[in-house]
Amino acid sequence: MGEKRCLFASTLLDGLVYCAGGWNDTGYLSSCESYNPEERKWSSIRNMNKKRSYHALVSARGLLYALGGWDDESNATNTAEFYDPRNGKWEYIPPMKTCRSGLTAVVLNNEIYAIGGDGLSSVEKYNLDTKTWIDVPSMNEERWSGSACVVDGLIWVFGGRGANTVEFYHPAANKWQVSTKMDRERWCPCVLSI
Repeated sequence: MGEKRCLFASTLLDGLVYCAGGWNDTGYLSSCESYNPEERKWSSIRNMNKKRSYHALVSARGLLYALGGWDDESNATNTAEFYDPRNGKWEYIPPMKTCRSGLTAVVLNNEIYAIGGDGLSSVEKYNLDTKTWIDVPSMNEERWSGSACVVDGLIWVFGGRGANTVEFYHPAANKWQVSTKMDRERWCPCVLSI
């Protein structure tokens, strides 16, 4: 990486790994980088409009979406923005209904799900067509710094600070269900769907 950072968010888009925001000894960051694994090279891209860490980053429809996190004053924020690699610009989208830091996010059926956060079990989704946020039923447990992925049309959420369960959301049934307990809490776990 070109810049030292922790508490950043990352995702994949069109064969590149993107890392955005975070924190280092200079403070909160708005800087972003992409990594090309074929060339083994990092490149800087335009900074986000807002400094943020402990946020979520997802890709959908050829764009990157940065959601929530801590702002440069260590407050949870509800702001969200997208990056278009074709024109190299970040633009704001409507803010989430809830300020969220330590959230996780996934994309399912052309909707971005903002899941949990510090002291939160609530979930909301952003419809990419109507450009609106809609409430989703809350999870069974608060999840700060949990992790999520989509498998076979279900959203699976793992751990988080103080959480030792795995639960899934079934969009057709519009409800969350606990699947299993883990042997201990998993704070900042990493999961992915292959």
